[in-house]
Amino acid sequence: MVQSSQLSKLSSSFIISNFSIILSNNILFKFISWLHSNFCMAAAFVSVLVFGYDLVRSSVLDIFITYFTDEPTEYHLVKAAELATVLEGVSASLGIVVAYMLDALFSNLTIISCSIASTIFGLVLFTLNLMIWRGRYEFVYIIGIFLLAMGKGVRPQLNVFLADQLRGHEPADTNTNKYPVKVQKRVWLIVAWLCSVAVTFFISDFSWNKVLFSSTSVLVVTFILFLCGIPFYHSKKFTGAGSSLFNFIPVVKVSLLKRHIHYPSSYEHCFYDPNIHDNHRQTHLSPQVKILRWLDKAAIIESSNLSPQDQNKAGRLCTVEQVKETKLLLKMIPIWSTFLVIGLVSSTGDTFSIVQGDKLNDPIGLLFYIVFYLKPISKAMISYLFYKFLSPERIPENQYKLAKILRIWIGMVLCPIFCAVSWRVEVGRLNNKITSLFWLAPQYCLLGFMLGFSADGLEEFIIDELPKSLQNYASAMNGFVVDGLGSFLSILFMYANRNIFDSTLDNSRLDTYYMRLMIISFLNVCYYYFISTIY
Repeated sequence: MVQSSQLSKLSSSFIISNFSIILSNNILFKFISWLHSNFCMAAAFVSVLVFGYDLVRSSVLDIFITYFTDEPTEYHLVKAAELATVLEGVSASLGIVVAYMLDALFSNLTIISCSIASTIFGLVLFTLNLMIWRGRYEFVYIIGIFLLAMGKGVRPQLNVFLADQLRGHEPADTNTNKYPVKVQKRVWLIVAWLCSVAVTFFISDFSWNKVLFSSTSVLVVTFILFLCGIPFYHSKKFTGAGSSLFNFIPVVKVSLLKRHIHYPSSYEHCFYDPNIHDNHRQTHLSPQVKILRWLDKAAIIESSNLSPQDQNKAGRLCTVEQVKETKLLLKMIPIWSTFLVIGLVSSTGDTFSIVQGDKLNDPIGLLFYIVFYLKPISKAMISYLFYKFLSPERIPENQYKLAKILRIWIGMVLCPIFCAVSWRVEVGRLNNKITSLFWLAPQYCLLGFMLGFSADGLEEFIIDELPKSLQNYASAMNGFVVDGLGSFLSILFMYANRNIFDSTLDNSRLDTYYMRLMIISFLNVCYYYFISTIY
């Protein structure tokens, strides 16, 4: 009985072990088969560069203000914040220029290569000025900031280029949709980001000399690997067809020239593009916004010996389609104006919150980055939840637009809440009641939630409102308003409140600054409520 029992145990263990081996081999075989059919070499090369740039962004660009507040530079707090804010503002402003060049002048690969090269040169200048010249030459900082700003807008283009590689990797006879490509792109980007986070944690306790040298070296190596992948890339054929970004200028110009013309009584007096069929012809062109009605005059055919086509060539007549696109673009100005305060507050959070963390955890190290990464994580979480539960497939189209407006409104409400929390945290820090870095966690979570609801919500809203010819510019336009104009507004607001700032944070009244921002943010919530009724 004992022997039979032992034999049964041995046989069962043998069967289980064989089954586990077969199962593991089967899983391994399926994984290798999946890898063979789905692995995209071009996407791997692009993701390597994404890793290198994300490392530079997190270890250098995101905490750029501390470069100027720490030794040996030790600039005045306002001057340090100004330089860091100028980098963000110029970078966001150049985003529209980059989008225009992609449409009219250069391919995506060329733009990415030039942007990364510019970033490398900027990092080299800052490294040399710190390690060799000990920060003596301020003009080197100005040149370096401009070079870094030229390269900082490359991240969205890397996302687009990665999607192109994944799309080009699919077989030509396969009816692929955007969803699998989007999922694969997200996986590649998350892996690259996690790798950059791991390396950032590793070098977080390094001095600025070592951080600059190591991050620049990694970016150079990843850029070389990216260039080695050129034979594998599936690049879109560059047509150089031109850009529609500035099409609104001739419409405004012609409307002003014809401002004394009366509105027509029939749509037959309007110049419709003969190549476009329109069943909804009308005298008051859509969108029918009263304050923009004067733009309709650009499409009115004048009584003249010239034919409508000749008037169009002479710059005296625009098509109805051009007028409609211009009105759709100008209609976005009111909602963009509500985001100036969002940009102002976001810029403040990206500068002074960093200095607060530097004071609570001097020097910036691993604990700071644990708190700092709450911002992108919370921002991404809001965007994911909105996409998951409030996508166009889940709710009716007429309610989807309302959902996007409400999403932005929640972000607007979170803005004064963020300022209030930051105000009270700074009061506690100045009174030595707050000594732990984790007190900044609510600030970064609220900042991420605010941007996830408002800025990302604006992205979703604008894409559906802009004409198709300008939808490629939606992200660049939003970035120009929120990060570009918002950053420059932050500089003006700092100078307007210069009397409450001293050379260091401990001698300044950042709490008062946040309190004033809270009041402005609350007024902006009321302003947005009024503006949202237009849409």
